[in-house]
Amino acid sequence: MRILALSYEYPPLGGGGGVALAHSARAWAALGHQVTLVTSGATGLAAYEQLGSVALYRLPVLARHARATASLASLLSFPLAALNFVGKQQWQRSDFDLILSGFAIPSGVAGVILARAWRRPHVVWVMGGDAYDPSKRLSPHRLPLLKQTVAQVLNRSQAIITMSHDMAQRVAQIYRPATPIHVVPQGLALAPYAPQPRSGGPVTVVCVARLVRRKRMAELVQAVAELPPQSVRLIIVGEGPQYGPLQELIASHALSDRVQLVGYVSDEEKLALLRCADIFALVSEHEGFGLVYLEAAAQGLPIVAGRVGGQTDFLRHGVTGWLVAHDQPRQLKAALAALVAQPALRAWMGQQALQMAQRYEITRVADDFLKVLYDTEQRWKTFAA
Repeated sequence: MRILALSYEYPPLGGGGGVALAHSARAWAALGHQVTLVTSGATGLAAYEQLGSVALYRLPVLARHARATASLASLLSFPLAALNFVGKQQWQRSDFDLILSGFAIPSGVAGVILARAWRRPHVVWVMGGDAYDPSKRLSPHRLPLLKQTVAQVLNRSQAIITMSHDMAQRVAQIYRPATPIHVVPQGLALAPYAPQPRSGGPVTVVCVARLVRRKRMAELVQAVAELPPQSVRLIIVGEGPQYGPLQELIASHALSDRVQLVGYVSDEEKLALLRCADIFALVSEHEGFGLVYLEAAAQGLPIVAGRVGGQTDFLRHGVTGWLVAHDQPRQLKAALAALVAQPALRAWMGQQALQMAQRYEITRVADDFLKVLYDTEQRWKTFAA
């Protein structure tokens, strides 16, 4: 199959949605499919890369200055940039079998227009915040114009894919599309399980995330601050608009010896930090899926996560770790305290998490995604004939 994928975010820009597409594109290419991917560019990133059988094009967009978050200007300019680029490339409908948009907006706007012009099937991959983000005043589900735009993209597509049942339910309830919704869990090219020997000292809790309000980092810092000083330390990996406020919070509570903000790190550095940790904690207000939980679980870490969101498809309370309410600090503190105090419980939950993560190896789930694409293409051909 020849797939043209449009996604306004792709590593190192953005978060889990772009990472999901990157893992999937490589897996599809490894299975013999042709993948052409068009995404946003930024200073210091190559305009073109050939990643095995994946052709990656990065386009200049307005005001994309940060890796972790997109500006409104960059969001609005991506559809026009993508359509203009495709036109200049002189690609034709015969070059591709299907168009896939990662994110309903802004990518899906360009995807729908291009699919109609080329008379090709369009599949939209709803990632999470492109349809629902409870922490944002400007979330698409709250603004009539954005809500209508998302609904139009969904209804003018031939298939909708979500990563979790949580997102499928929210898309169905909020936007009520006539287009069929398929739940396909995301997989990862999981790094080998290679825990590092522990040398005593405080228990290490690690959190990897974009530093945005939805991730509720301040509550995690507060919970660690209330645990016995010599028992635990926290390492926060990531960047974003909450970096400065977190620095101030850590300083105001004199926690610099217990809480470390390391900012952006490479994939190799992130893996090394996970392998040296004892617990992974990220209690977001909502996650569309939560790829980072799988990355942590693949290194045998027990997980403390929120009990609302896509991660509830694969994380089990009391088995792979604890699921707590994001707005109940006492629950978060109690979950961390239990794991810090009980090494045997940490080890058992970590092994349960490891076994779970192995079921989401990308080679195991790529076929499920491709089946949706293939079936959509075949239905389109039948309809077009």
